[in-house]
Amino acid sequence: MKKRSFLVQIFLFPLLLGALVGCSLSPTKVYETKEGFSTVLQAKTKKPIRITDETAIVDARTRFDYTMSHHPKAVNLRWESFAQTKSQFPGRFIDDLEG
Repeated sequence: MKKRSFLVQIFLFPLLLGALVGCSLSPTKVYETKEGFSTVLQAKTKKPIRITDETAIVDARTRFDYTMSHHPKAVNLRWESFAQTKSQFPGRFIDDLEG
C-alpha cells in the first residue's frame, strides 16, 4: 500500500508541477511607437506649425483617442455627428444641420 502511494506521488507531483508551469502566462509587454500628432504634422510640412488664438483645431479621432491625448484648444468632432445613421442610406451627410 505504501509502495503504491509512493509511486503515485512520484508520477503525480511532476505531472502537476508541469501543468502549473506550462499553463502560466508570461507578462504582457506594451510598446508605444506612435509619435505625437504635432511632431508628425511638422515633419510633413516645410515650416513649423503656428497655433494662434484664431486657429481652430478639429480632432476627428475617436472619443477615446481624443481623451487620451489632444491639444488643449482642440475640439473633438466625428463625421458621424453630421451623418444620417437611421435612414435608407446610412452615412450620408445631413443636408440641413439646423433642422
